Amino acid sequence: MAIDFAAVYPSLTFDRPSDGILRITLDGPGLNAVSPDGHRELGEVWLDVDRDPDTRVAILRGAGKGFSAGGSFELRTAPGQGTTLLATFPLSGAQGSP
Repeated sequence: MAIDFAAVYPSLTFDRPSDGILRITLDGPGLNAVSPDGHRELGEVWLDVDRDPDTRVAILRGAGKGFSAGGSFELRTAPGQGTTLLATFPLSGAQGSP
């Protein structure tokens, strides 16, 4: 059963331009600045992409004239408070993955 990506990851935009292809678009304010929710979703979406039987290829792009300005100012932390770290996970079937 296909995953409803838009319902699970509302900060990102999804479409399927062709069978087996999932296009993920950053469409934030300004030059696609990524909000804290979008930042978290970008770290998590790849596990569901890997599990989705209807997706063979995923494309990540930015809407408009540029890819992304990076994180929004909401992601800034006060000095000494640390930063957000995104975990990475290998896709199943990728070299070196279980």
